[in-house]
Amino acid sequence: MSGKKSKKIDITLSGRKTRTGSIHLITQAFQEIRDYFFKLGFSSEEGPEIENEKNNFDFLNIPKDHPDRRKQSTFWIDQENLLRTQISCIQVRSMKKRNPPVRIISSGKVYRKDYDQNHTPMFHQTDGFIIEKLVNFIYLRDILVDFLKSFFKRDIETRLRSSYFPFTEPSMEIDVLDVKGNWIEVIGCGMMHPKILSNIHINSQDYSGLAFGIGVDRIVTIRHEIPDIRILFENDLRFLKQF
Repeated sequence: MSGKKSKKIDITLSGRKTRTGSIHLITQAFQEIRDYFFKLGFSSEEGPEIENEKNNFDFLNIPKDHPDRRKQSTFWIDQENLLRTQISCIQVRSMKKRNPPVRIISSGKVYRKDYDQNHTPMFHQTDGFIIEKLVNFIYLRDILVDFLKSFFKRDIETRLRSSYFPFTEPSMEIDVLDVKGNWIEVIGCGMMHPKILSNIHINSQDYSGLAFGIGVDRIVTIRHEIPDIRILFENDLRFLKQF
């Protein structure tokens, strides 16, 4: 080539390896959760991460003075819209367009202003609900305890505690015992509050509702004995390729 030096290529050099990870632990968990509940007749629904105040709070019986509505707790975009703080708002959207009986499960990202070893500003939840004529609290307890045994692939020890949520009554939380002997809350659930059904024009005299929320990040860190939940979001291939 005139005026230019030809570039030599050494074909004996080894090629460059592309570093890859694996399917992320959260994605794996979503798949396992869906597989379990699909066998029980649930179908899956998705919804927007930017939600309005009515679906995120009002329709879920969360009062105007609730701490979650404050700017210190929630990422508000404007006076009416926010980054959803829970997946339960997909329940509202689903119930508005479907007639009972229904069984719906939803998974995705939610956002709250928390950040420490056990909390991140963005995390993952799976919510589910059933609206049928012949469902009760015992049935809800049984399918959730069985789910935990299925997910952890062992007879994990669980503990049930009464609790309070604006959208369920009665309510309970389910804890699991980790390898260090600590009880960790992983599921909140209960009978759907009659006011929730009334908000979407379902007669609570004819139908009962069950609802639950699973902390996906928590059950993942417990199963894999991960000490800090923030590791899940650092995209470190040295960590990801282990799974």
